[in-house]
Amino acid sequence: MKHKHVVSILCLGAAMLLSACVQNKSSSSSTTENTESASQSASETNTSVSTSASTSSNSSASSTSSTSLSPDIVAKYPYIEKNTTDTIDAHGADSTMIKALDAQMDADARDATQSFTYGGMFSVWAFTDADKSISGNLRSFYSGKSTSPSACNREHVWPNSRKGEVTEDDPHVLRPTLNSENSDRGNSFYGETTGWDPATFKNPKYRGIAARIIFYSAVRYQDSGLWLEDANNPTSTNSNQRPTMGKLSLLLKWNLQYPVDETETQRNDVLYTKYKFCRNVFIDHPEYATKIWGNVNSACKAACGL
Repeated sequence: MKHKHVVSILCLGAAMLLSACVQNKSSSSSTTENTESASQSASETNTSVSTSASTSSNSSASSTSSTSLSPDIVAKYPYIEKNTTDTIDAHGADSTMIKALDAQMDADARDATQSFTYGGMFSVWAFTDADKSISGNLRSFYSGKSTSPSACNREHVWPNSRKGEVTEDDPHVLRPTLNSENSDRGNSFYGETTGWDPATFKNPKYRGIAARIIFYSAVRYQDSGLWLEDANNPTSTNSNQRPTMGKLSLLLKWNLQYPVDETETQRNDVLYTKYKFCRNVFIDHPEYATKIWGNVNSACKAACGL
């Protein structure tokens, strides 16, 4: 009996020990599973946070890259106030302001990453005048129609026959235009009742766009003789023996009547960021035209609301 009792006690002890081992193993397994679960959860959370941050960052970068750069250029082309030291030329324009803007644009143009040529303009227009809705197409100047480059010609906004050859390789002045529209305009002087109207093809915004190109040309190439006067279609040897283009009071009116268009801003930004070329200051600051030419005569003052 005593022997059986001892065996019984030993068996009971072994059973208790086995039970404890099983419980410890179960607890350890549970702890490991919980740790792994927590680790996986943390990893998923970090991945989620990382993905979210990356998406947010990419979204922010995309938003930034699609934002017009024009507001950032204010410091480069500061608002120049007339003052008592400014020189007003023979027909009332602020020649001091003209020369200051010309000097800044010339300096920027010298930093361009490539030289522009008349023959190479189509490769530039693929970026500056692209129709974003139809791959490979351009927007024709004057009508705004989407067209194949093969149907376009090079439009000299300031014609060579009016001494505009100095603008021959300037992408701000040469624009892609349907052959028929280019032929219709020819080398005509801009006007409404007299001359040729940039709104001829039922897209009047081109009055304002054309005016700002003419302002740019008259400032950027003032040292080559280009200038503006308030006269109806004078010859290239006008009253002051200097080449001109467009009736000044009408150009000033168009500039205010037809605000800067998105296509103008797109061109300005592409030429400045992709090619490091100068900007058309009258796209960034259309009010400069009023400051330079607004006091030329009563018609110009009326056009500018002065």
